[in-house]
Amino acid sequence: MAPRSSTRRTSVRFSFWPTSSAGARVFESGLGSGALTAALVRAVGPTGRVTGYEIRQDFAERAQRNVEGFLGPDLPLEVEVRDCYEGIGVDDLDRVLLDLPEPWRVVGHAEQSLHPGGILLSYLPTIGQVTRLREALEESAFGMADTVEVLQRHWHVEGTSVRPDHRMVAHTGFLTHARLLGGAARGPGDGTLSES
Repeated sequence: MAPRSSTRRTSVRFSFWPTSSAGARVFESGLGSGALTAALVRAVGPTGRVTGYEIRQDFAERAQRNVEGFLGPDLPLEVEVRDCYEGIGVDDLDRVLLDLPEPWRVVGHAEQSLHPGGILLSYLPTIGQVTRLREALEESAFGMADTVEVLQRHWHVEGTSVRPDHRMVAHTGFLTHARLLGGAARGPGDGTLSES
C-alpha cells in the first residue's frame, strides 16, 4: 500500500493541536487547499473569526472556494492575498497557525497580534527549520515552547493477526507551539526571563 499524503495527515493533527474553540480569533498563513482552514472555521463557529493570508492569488481563491464548497457561504472567514512576513494586520488573536518555510520571520508580528496567553503553532518539515524557529522563540516574549515530531504507523488487523504493518511512514513533519507570556520576554542571550 502506498503511503498517504504526509501533508494531509499532518494537517489533521495540526488542526487539533492546542488550537481553537468556539468564539476564538485565529490567524492562519500558508492556506494551501484550505483543508486546515475549513477545520478551523468549524472549530471557531459563528462567533469566532479565521483570517487567512496567502501570498498566491490562485491558492487564496482555491482555499476560499474549497472552504465554502465544504461549509457553505457566509462564514466567519476572511482570506487575503498578503505576505505575513511583512506583518499581521489583525489584533487580539487567540491563535496564530503557520505553514510557512520561515516562520521565525513572523514571531515578532505574532507577539504584537496575539493577546497574552495566545498560542503560536507552526508546521515544519525539517529539523533545521525547527531550530531556527526555536531560536527566534527563545529571544521573544513566547515561552513554554514544545516541538513534537508527527509519526504515523498503520496496523494490520485480520482476525487474530494484529500487529503493526511492516511498512511505516517514519516522518511527516514537526509541530512547534509556544504561548505568549504576558509582559515577559527573554533576556538577551542569557535564557532568563525579564520584564519588558
